Amino acid sequence: MPKKTLIIALLALTSAAFTPGALPAAEPVSPEALAEADELLASRQEARACRLFLRYAEQGNAHARERTGKCYEEGLGLGRDLQEAVRWYTESARMGNSQAENRLGELLLSGTGTPKNPLGAVILFKRAAKNGHVDAQYNLGSLYDQGGVVPGNPEEAFRLYSQAAASGHVLAQYALARLYEKGKGTASNPGEALKWYEQAAQAGHADAQYRLALKYFRGDGVVQDIKRAKTLLEHSSAQNHADAKILLKKIEAW
Repeated sequence: MPKKTLIIALLALTSAAFTPGALPAAEPVSPEALAEADELLASRQEARACRLFLRYAEQGNAHARERTGKCYEEGLGLGRDLQEAVRWYTESARMGNSQAENRLGELLLSGTGTPKNPLGAVILFKRAAKNGHVDAQYNLGSLYDQGGVVPGNPEEAFRLYSQAAASGHVLAQYALARLYEKGKGTASNPGEALKWYEQAAQAGHADAQYRLALKYFRGDGVVQDIKRAKTLLEHSSAQNHADAKILLKKIEAW
């Protein structure tokens, strides 16, 4: 796709009036064929997998187009080419593929492989989030939480974080815990904050492990448990969390 044509496609895609699916019918690709390519990619046979995805992408399959974008973005078997990645993500997103919509939104937000287009990213995140894509729910929630690209909206951030956290999204679980702790976008609820810190910490989130350790160290909303605090700090420190390392040294020096 020529660069000018790609820019036109991106502008159309990131228009609030764009309706996915208004494209010629794709040549059918069997679920078995797609599953085989997915399995090859999962087993790190990138070259074979990405050649298959490219073939199926050229036949018009939305999932294969998203996977081909990933292959080009990460240099898996096809060589790294960010403009080609954007091209294939765009084609997949035009067909309503939520994974492609989210990833293309991330690239537009950062200006990677394409000019920055934060508002276009928001439109794509909204589409994907509406269809239950957890990364898009988190990404959109973060924008509402931070403000800037869109006006700050703590209540909407809370709603989106809650959806993603309930589906197991670790970053959303941590972000949700912070909102509950601050009483931002919802009433302050130390019990709910503790619950989501626990879940994120169990999944290996270093900041959650540190903040949970602080609670056990201080007896803040929990029975003081220095041993539990030390264990959490060890896990967080193993991920090079600077504050966790400092507190762990203090505990070990006692």
